Amino acid sequence: MKTLFVILFAFGTILATATSLAPEEPLEKRVQSAEKIFVGTLINRKVLEDDWCHADLKVTRVIAGVTVDELIPVQWRPEAATYNAKENQVGLAILRYKDGKRYWLRPDTFVDPKFADEAIKFLENKGQ
Repeated sequence: MKTLFVILFAFGTILATATSLAPEEPLEKRVQSAEKIFVGTLINRKVLEDDWCHADLKVTRVIAGVTVDELIPVQWRPEAATYNAKENQVGLAILRYKDGKRYWLRPDTFVDPKFADEAIKFLENKGQ
């Protein structure tokens, strides 16, 4: 039974790593399939056991699906995904993958806020 557990754990780790290393979708495709798009600041960062981090993204600039000052709960795994967000980090959030009450934060879902205007243009083109 222990061997089976070790094999399943190793497979899960490999799968998580492979997913995080998969090629990033173009920004336009990510924006068009997102539930929530906004510029926000990462606050309330907590490191939990088993390599999990939880935080909130505080909305500072609305693009779609949110309101100003709304807190959006997010999660990520720094070691498994080789991605880590910092307290007070500002970024453009493009969220669509929800696990329970929290959205997954990854390098392709919390990007440089300079892309906000480009995201708005993609949404405007989608509506035409």
